[in-house]
Amino acid sequence: MDPKNSIFTVLNKIICAIRDQIIASPGINQATATEIASTTKLEEDQVAQAFYTLFYLGVLPSGGLGIGGEKIASLSLSEYEYDEYLRYERIEDLLEKFYQ
Repeated sequence: MDPKNSIFTVLNKIICAIRDQIIASPGINQATATEIASTTKLEEDQVAQAFYTLFYLGVLPSGGLGIGGEKIASLSLSEYEYDEYLRYERIEDLLEKFYQ
């Protein structure tokens, strides 16, 4: 897989935005597609699809809530998930973790 593929670019933006939200507001318990779309300048629908991808692939742990189909409106964040997002550096590491 090519980590420069557009889906991975989108996932990277979203993961970094969630990480930035956690740093800016410790104690938040969810990230919503609406908030992340606003900060990343991506379409809300695109963020909801990316949330689904993250949840489905299990590359970053999160509980998903919302829309249905292949879209998720928000991801729940626990302390364990905080650590995973805070440790995140690059999409290649997630791809490697997924394929192990």
